[in-house]
Amino acid sequence: MIKYLYILFIFSFTFSVYSQNRAVDTFFGKYGNAQDFKSVIMNDPASVLMQNESGEAAELGKEMLKGINTIKALSYKPSKGNLSEEGKNFVNELAKFQATDGFAEIMSINEGKNTVKSMVKKSGDKVVEFIMIVAGESESSLIWINGDINLQNVANIGRMLQLKGNEKSGRKKK
Repeated sequence: MIKYLYILFIFSFTFSVYSQNRAVDTFFGKYGNAQDFKSVIMNDPASVLMQNESGEAAELGKEMLKGINTIKALSYKPSKGNLSEEGKNFVNELAKFQATDGFAEIMSINEGKNTVKSMVKKSGDKVVEFIMIVAGESESSLIWINGDINLQNVANIGRMLQLKGNEKSGRKKK
């Protein structure tokens, strides 16, 4: 009997350590393994992303990721330019996604058939969860971050990733 209580305690502790967002988890459960979808889940992203890096860039990266416990990203890009039925459902669900359960929408952009939304959940003065939704016909994404979040660092991470994408496309960094 004590053995079962111990297992139950460990399970509940582990579950509480890795905070979840039910709406986000629903998307991952529904689309995480579907064709043309990519999912990434990182616990302790600072150590995961920077473990083989050294120098000034690594320190900057660690500083930007400081306090972030988990990052989950789910994206869809049609393989042959045509949205699959699952892709259409994903895009529609993302476009309709609303800030709930203590979230506040901090940005919303609707441009034609493209929608971008950013939402945060605060605990006191601290941002503890961040959700970004990008819903469009060519590509759609859901990003969820939890921890002690510095929104300026999140913006800087986005800029860094965009610059890396520019390098791959042949455009030069400024």
